[in-house]
Formats: sequence, structure tokens, C-alpha cells
Amino acid sequence: MDSDSRERTIRAVIGLLAPMVITIGLFVVARPWMYLWLKAIHVASAVTWIGGMLGLTYLLRWHAGVSDRAAAKLLSRVEEQLLQRVVNPAMVLAWGIGLWLAWDAGWFLGGWLHAKLVLVLGLSALHGWIVSAMRAMARGESQRSEKTFRNVTVIGAVVALGVIILAIVKPM
Repeated sequence: MDSDSRERTIRAVIGLLAPMVITIGLFVVARPWMYLWLKAIHVASAVTWIGGMLGLTYLLRWHAGVSDRAAAKLLSRVEEQLLQRVVNPAMVLAWGIGLWLAWDAGWFLGGWLHAKLVLVLGLSALHGWIVSAMRAMARGESQRSEKTFRNVTVIGAVVALGVIILAIVKPM
């Protein structure tokens, strides 16, 4: 295993464990008066995560249409920075705090939460697809078109809308 794939593996493991660590940490330190603050942080994190993912799809759409090597390299750097400094941390916070909020409020028996979790898992899978596409494009190996990224943007926005509706209306 080369150092690049080892580093990606370590990052993936940390990314999977971090929400659990946040959730468990909140079980230890959170107090009832913190609920609304944590809910606000959860919403802000979710908005940042989804907005960042959709922003990445726009960057990838432009990247797919670029033939200049210097411009493609610059876009790859911008995409990587956005992912590592904004999108990934926001996703980790949204998952970690969201799981704690659901547990604290006793919502795990609600059908609406199950549906929301399915959609959020879908957003997480989309996140992984975007990262994969981004890395392939950085290596110059991507065959995806601008249209693909436009469609992914629409899919992400529709799924995010479903998450928002479920979280606010709680229909089931």
C-alpha cells in the first residue's frame, strides 16, 4: 500500500469514527440547556455540508470543461481545500450532533427519522461519489461530463429538500 492510499484509508477511518466520538462525547458532557445550541450547530453544519457538496459539483462541472492544465490543477486544489476544510468537518458535525439529538429527543422510534436517515445516508453516499469523481478528475482520469455534475447537483438538492421536510414536518 503506497503512502497516498494509506493516508486516504486513515482519513476514511477517522471520518467514520469522528461522528461516533462526537455522539459519545455529547452523552458525557451535554446538559439539557445545551439542546437548542446543539440543534442550531447541527442545522448550520448540515447546511454547510450540503451547500459545500453542491458547490463542489459546480466546481467539478467547470473542471470537466477545462482543457488548460494549469486551470485544471488550480481547480483541483480549490476542490480539495473546500472538501477538507469545510465539507468534511461539516458532515462529521452534522452526523455526530444529529445522532445525539435524535437519541436525546427519543426519536429513534419515529418513522420520519428512519426515512430521514435513509436520505442522509444517500447524501453521504453522494458525498463519497463526489469525492471519488473529484479525485479522478485531479488525476486526469475522469470521463464524466458537465451534464453528469449538473444532474448530481439536482439530485443532491432534491434529497436535501426531503431531509428538510422530514425534519420539520415529522409526518410519520
